[in-house]
Amino acid sequence: MDVEQAPIVSASLWRTINEGLGRGGDGASHPTTGLSAEAFDDFFDQKISDVRPATEGAPAPEVCDIPTGDRFLSFAPVTSDNVCRMVNEAVNKFSMKDPMPTWFLKSCIDLLAPCITLAFQLIAVLRHLSDML
Repeated sequence: MDVEQAPIVSASLWRTINEGLGRGGDGASHPTTGLSAEAFDDFFDQKISDVRPATEGAPAPEVCDIPTGDRFLSFAPVTSDNVCRMVNEAVNKFSMKDPMPTWFLKSCIDLLAPCITLAFQLIAVLRHLSDML
């Protein structure tokens, strides 16, 4: 993508996000869908509150090292095409507890794939750098 295309891609991304969030062309919210940042936060706060007492007193997990010959020594790079293919092949099931419905992610994956790809690549680089330290 060159510099001249950036505003068009950006506008298209925001249009897709606004449509998915149930906003009109003016960006104003329409009647609530039950999805909100507060509901998302409350869900995970409750999830953590439920897990802590359930695991209190549990023994520490047993972690054992694997033989060196069985380790991954390199990974194939992730591409935007890989990300698009994986998302588009995903089942369209979701619940109201999901942060983003699958159908919505699929509707804007062409715009989000470069960002998701970059995130995967940065994770791999950072992991590699931390192993070197």
